[in-house]
Amino acid sequence: MGFRPWVIYKYDENYWKSASNSGEVNAWSGVAFERVCLEHLPQIKKALGISGVQTDVNSWRCEEDSEKGLQGPQIDLLIVRKDQVINVFEMKYCKSDFSPGLAFDKDMRRRIADLGIATKTKYAIHSTLITTYEVKETSYYGNIQAVITADKLFD
Repeated sequence: MGFRPWVIYKYDENYWKSASNSGEVNAWSGVAFERVCLEHLPQIKKALGISGVQTDVNSWRCEEDSEKGLQGPQIDLLIVRKDQVINVFEMKYCKSDFSPGLAFDKDMRRRIADLGIATKTKYAIHSTLITTYEVKETSYYGNIQAVITADKLFD
């Protein structure tokens, strides 16, 4: 019968078309986007207008503790600033503009509340979003103190 490279190409093309919307590829895209963000901390600080502020960069996690009201969140990126502000980051990979909804808002509020309870910090805690494109102005948009789009990571 012989080798027919067009069959392999057509199969691969169909595979990638169907795989591009799979949960597995979407999860990988989200993790890859987080890694890109973590590799661009100077650009993130520039986008926030805090390039000259001394900071500590951390991730944070606490155990669930119902007595203290802690739900046990994990935060992949915190910037703790000497000007007494903590930026709590959510990094969202999206294929189009991001629409913050109730679930996003509740998750961010929970993380911020748990951080405040667990650390007893007196610093202001700011909800900060990094996403691939623009953010739609939903009724929850105003609860985000700072938004950084992916293009700012490459300034």
